[in-house]
Amino acid sequence: MNLLIGRSRVIKLLCFRRLFLATEKLDVKGKMCPMPVAFTKRKLESMASGQLVEVDGEGELEFDNIQRWAKNSGHEIVETSKSGGEFRILIRKL
Repeated sequence: MNLLIGRSRVIKLLCFRRLFLATEKLDVKGKMCPMPVAFTKRKLESMASGQLVEVDGEGELEFDNIQRWAKNSGHEIVETSKSGGEFRILIRKL
């Protein structure tokens, strides 16, 4: 990859890559603990290393538990966001 293509092109390429790779989605809204963590674990087990999964859910406890489990299992938390009681966590399987 040529890094001399300019800052704006590098940013666009990274954003495109993130969107392209985030093909796996998991909706755990309405699920009570420990089910969101169990569903996230099952989803990541079925994926190849390096792939991304976007987990959508609700609840502070679920938000914390999914992140804690992913980090303790050796996965990377790429991005998190919360809005109005709902959350989104982007996890890269390592």
